[in-house]
Amino acid sequence: PDAEASWIEHMRKLRAGDPIAVRTYLHTGNYSEHLKRYFECFPRDQVRVIFSHQLRQSPEQTLRNIWDFLGVASDGPLPEFAGINEAVGAPAVPVLRLARRAGLMRVRGLLPAGVKDWIKRQLSRSGDRPELDPETENRLRQYFGPGIQELESLLDTDLSGWR
Repeated sequence: PDAEASWIEHMRKLRAGDPIAVRTYLHTGNYSEHLKRYFECFPRDQVRVIFSHQLRQSPEQTLRNIWDFLGVASDGPLPEFAGINEAVGAPAVPVLRLARRAGLMRVRGLLPAGVKDWIKRQLSRSGDRPELDPETENRLRQYFGPGIQELESLLDTDLSGWR
């Protein structure tokens, strides 16, 4: 289901007092915990982890590496790569909320691609990235630190940039 349908169902369950699954951003970010479950089910040589920075820096080569890993021909034509989940500047959030309330998000599929791209560019340029409170940053580093170290060990890779 789409995000809106999921949210409506979530709210329905809350109002009815039905149990809901709660998965926090913190829990979702425990990559080592999730990866260990995969390694319990599949041999390590059947699991490939791709980092988002690899896709951003070298989408074509990353895709060819995935094809090689899957054992499919990697010399075929490549799709055109474009940002899909582009960040939106903090000041644009109220604009997006208003657009959702007005029902404009439902018709975005009708807009020409060029118009959608222009709107995305405008929204992503609006405002500066908000500063992260140092205390919050410290708590996040403490929370995620052990998991990052475990992930480094699981993947035999340096993730010092994450700390």
